Amino acid sequence: MFPDGLRLIPAVPDTLRITLTFVVAMGKAFLVWLACFACVGANAQSSLRDTSVNGLLVGFSYGYQFPLADMKTRFGNDGLVGAEVNYKLRNNFTFGVDGGYMFGRKVKEDQFLNNMVTPDGYFVGYGGIYGNVALFERGYFLAGNVGKIVPLGFNNPNSGIYTRLGVGFLQHKIKITDTEESLYQLSGDYVKGYDRLSNGLMLSQYVGYLNIDPRHLLNFHVGVFVQEGFTQNRRSWNYDERRRDTKNRLDMLAGIRAAWMLPFFGRSEERTYTH
Repeated sequence: MFPDGLRLIPAVPDTLRITLTFVVAMGKAFLVWLACFACVGANAQSSLRDTSVNGLLVGFSYGYQFPLADMKTRFGNDGLVGAEVNYKLRNNFTFGVDGGYMFGRKVKEDQFLNNMVTPDGYFVGYGGIYGNVALFERGYFLAGNVGKIVPLGFNNPNSGIYTRLGVGFLQHKIKITDTEESLYQLSGDYVKGYDRLSNGLMLSQYVGYLNIDPRHLLNFHVGVFVQEGFTQNRRSWNYDERRRDTKNRLDMLAGIRAAWMLPFFGRSEERTYTH
């Protein structure tokens, strides 16, 4: 194993860019929601305090994940930005879709770089130019889910313990960046022989707390989750191993996730009483 300082460059700026992009997107969504909220009557507040209502819940989330099983041998801890759209029924069941983009800068499976460096640990590219290589974790998931809200009694009936089960698709790979674009082995489609692109069926479980504020100010859910991905390497050949990887993988992730919610509820039912 060659010294990391000679082989890889820091990946912090790329991770910061993703986080800032997510924050800007949340700000824009908040402005849109404020415009919609201005059109909602005050009667919606009173109905949320004492009545379970149906409506659309749009969320933007941020999470931190810990890899388990086969995922742990390839990557370190990573970040997650995501979005979700769920419809809440009056019986407090929910159904919808959610997705997330995974990003990290700790890649453990970097042995494929060994045959690209000199004995001193340097990358040498075209014309004897020294190269720099940065490795990142990149991936995403998309899932359909069904959930249930269990009110705790001290809050309104639209808030409480929130459990959710999902099934969907998980994909991840090693993003390899040749910053000087000087290494022939990592040019064009050759990089696909090293990036370990893997994907497959995913199951997910989530438990947390969902808060729906009758004043429409503090709407969120926060909790813990586990994901199990049944994946395979989808590349036809690993160049460094001189073989095709056909192993069935169990890629698991566990972590914490918090979502800022934008609720869209219709007008409450008008009740007529006769005496």
